Amino acid sequence: MLSNVIGSQSVTRASLRHKCNPSAFIPRSIQSRQPHNFPFILPRPKSVSEQKQNRSSEESRYKNQGLFSPAATPRHPPAFRDSTLIPRSSTQSTSSSITFPHTSPDPFGLPFYNPPEEMSEVALAPLIAGNAKWAEEVREKYPTFFVDAAKGQSPKVLWIGCADSRVPESTVLGCKPGEIFVHRNIANQFHPEDDSALAVLTYAVENLGVEHIVIAGHTQCGGAAACHAAAQNLNGAAPPTTPLARWLKPLTQLAASIASEKTDTHDTSAELSTLVEANVRKQVDNVVDTDVVQRAWASGKQVYVHGWVYMIETGTIKDLKVTVNPPAY
Repeated sequence: MLSNVIGSQSVTRASLRHKCNPSAFIPRSIQSRQPHNFPFILPRPKSVSEQKQNRSSEESRYKNQGLFSPAATPRHPPAFRDSTLIPRSSTQSTSSSITFPHTSPDPFGLPFYNPPEEMSEVALAPLIAGNAKWAEEVREKYPTFFVDAAKGQSPKVLWIGCADSRVPESTVLGCKPGEIFVHRNIANQFHPEDDSALAVLTYAVENLGVEHIVIAGHTQCGGAAACHAAAQNLNGAAPPTTPLARWLKPLTQLAASIASEKTDTHDTSAELSTLVEANVRKQVDNVVDTDVVQRAWASGKQVYVHGWVYMIETGTIKDLKVTVNPPAY
């Protein structure tokens, strides 16, 4: 039997375990919440909804006391919420995941933790505010604009363009919402087998009655540049395996055919410019060959198909002069 002396009292191993109860080192505020038979059981991690509910009630309590102002309370930047502070399991969506506890608002101005979903809302807040400002300005300038827009749309132009964020069609053309029907994708493609593009074309021509279809490419196109680079090593290359590569396969093949005709002079900028314009011409042909356009022409509808290139460097439109007019039936 092992014995020891604590103060002047001799104790056994069993009594030592009793006297060295770990709960003696736990603050009383925590001890009061623990089962008496196991002092180290921590409170059940709260769910996100519970955290929000608790925080909301605490914020309300402090607001009523005049001690807390959300606008004046600093919040931790995203860099503060790294892996050293938030358990890795808190990012998992399983029911057993542990979420980082949300601290209470501090009446003395100390910051409190923002859950990731709140940081997303904070990041998007300028967009919501910008929308409110825009809507108010439109109402002041055109009092009936939104009332009229709610009645329906009657655009005369279908824009088939690239998804590039630098080419917003209504902005670069100086148009208001409702004047252009839009379909955008990577590298302004119109694949004959693409149901999405065909559905847009069908609705635009047969339901909205558009008269002009514009295929719009642009300079500095990332999709065209990627296809130009891929075309240099197309021989013997494995079939595309990603959705993006499969989507751009026709453009890569077009780039390869252009590369086979190039001279000894290697000018990447000029080659990309040639590819961008050739791509627009190809998509014009694809649109013209669709049953949708052919039926429209056969029924006497005046539908024109145009090819443009937006010059990002100057903000201007270049008309490639490849417009296809309705035939004279």
